[in-house]
Amino acid sequence: MQETGENNGIIDVNRSGISGGSTAPPNTTRAPNRPPSAQNVSIRRSLPALILFKLIAIFTIFLRIFLYPLRKLSYMFFPPKELDGYSNATVADLAAAKFVHHFQSRYLSTLLPPSSPSDADSNTNSQSCPFVTKGYNSTITSVLSSPPSTTPLLLIYLHSPLHRDVDNFCQKTLCNHRVLAYLNGENYVSCLAESVHSAEGSYLSTFLGVCSYPFVALLSVKSRSSSSSNANPPNVNNATMELLLRMEGEALTKLRPEQFVAYIGTTVRRHKDALEEVERRRLQREEEARLREEQDREFQEALLADQQREIARREEEERIRLEQLRIEEETRNAEEEAALKLTTARSMVRDEPPKGGSEPTARVRLTLPNGKRIDRRFYASDTVDVIRAFLIVRFHEQEIPIENFSLSTNFPKKTLDDG
Repeated sequence: MQETGENNGIIDVNRSGISGGSTAPPNTTRAPNRPPSAQNVSIRRSLPALILFKLIAIFTIFLRIFLYPLRKLSYMFFPPKELDGYSNATVADLAAAKFVHHFQSRYLSTLLPPSSPSDADSNTNSQSCPFVTKGYNSTITSVLSSPPSTTPLLLIYLHSPLHRDVDNFCQKTLCNHRVLAYLNGENYVSCLAESVHSAEGSYLSTFLGVCSYPFVALLSVKSRSSSSSNANPPNVNNATMELLLRMEGEALTKLRPEQFVAYIGTTVRRHKDALEEVERRRLQREEEARLREEQDREFQEALLADQQREIARREEEERIRLEQLRIEEETRNAEEEAALKLTTARSMVRDEPPKGGSEPTARVRLTLPNGKRIDRRFYASDTVDVIRAFLIVRFHEQEIPIENFSLSTNFPKKTLDDG
C-alpha cells in the first residue's frame, strides 16, 4: 500500500473536500493539527498484518478441505506399509524384530566360531545377536522397569543400508566375536538396532542429530519421577536421556573391535560407578533413616516410660495424700467422738452421794484390769450407763489408756449390758 502524508503508515486525506468539485473556503480560525496518539498508530500499523494472517488462515482451511479427498485417494492407491507409523508400538516392535532377523541372516549366518577361547567368553555369546526384538518405546519401558541399582545403558545402532561403510562395519566390528561376547554378556547394556528406513529409525536419526553412518550411541535413561508405581508405570513420556557416548561415520569405521569394546566398556564402567555411588548414597540414607527411626522409637519409649513413672508417682502421691486425709479425718472423727463421749459421760455422772443421805444409795466396787480397785457410792436410781460414764470420766482424768471396756459381776459371772 502506498503511503501519503508525513505520518508513516497513515493515509493523509485532502482536507479541502471531495464532493461537488468545488473547494470550500479556507477557515481563518483553524485549530492546529494534533499528532495521532501512539495507540492509534499501533492499531493502524498492525491492521495489514492482521488481515494477512486471517487470509492465510482461511486459505489453509480451504486447502485442507481440498486435500482431504486426495489424502483418502492416496491411501486407497498407496496403502500404508506394515512398518509405517512411528507411534504404533506394535509396528515399532515388528520393525525391530525384522531388523534383527535381517542382521542374523545377512551377517551372523556366515560367522565362523571363535578360533580360541581368548577371543570370546563363550560360543553362545560370541555368535548371538545382541539386539532386542522390541521397538524404541518398549525398550525404554524395559530399561526404566529395571531396579535403580542395575539400570542398563541403552546402546542404539542406526543402520543405513545404502551407506557404503555399513556392511564393512557390521561384518568386522559388530560381528566380531569379542564385541558380540561383550554386548551379549554385559548386563548393564541394552542394545537396540533400527534401520533408518523404518519410521522409528528415521525418528531416532532426527532425534539424535545423526550426520553420518554407521551410528552408535550410548544413552543413560532415567525416569523423571523418583519412583514408579502401578498407577504411573514407566514409559518413554516420563523418561529423560543423557548422551554418554557418540560414534559415527568414518571415525567409527576406523576403530578396531578392541577399541570399540574399550570405548563402550569405559562408558559402562563409569555408569556402574555412578550407579554404585547412587546405591551407596541410597543405602546410607536408608541406614540414617533407620537409625533416626530407631532413635526416635527409643526416645518415644523412654519418654513413655518417664510419663508412666510420672503418672505412677503422681498416683502414689495422690494415694498418700488421700490416705493422709482419711487418717486425719478418722483421727478428727475419733477425737470428736471421744470428746462427745466424754461430754456425754460428764453430763450423766452426778457427784457421789454422801453417807447417810436421804436418798437410797448403792456401794459399787470396781476392779480394773491392772488389779486396782475403785469404791464409790451411786444413787440407787443410777443405771449401768452411769457407772460406765463414771469410768470414762475417771480414765480421762487419770490418763488411763482404756477406751473400750465392759462391766461384769464376779459371782455369778454376768456381763452387764448398757441400760
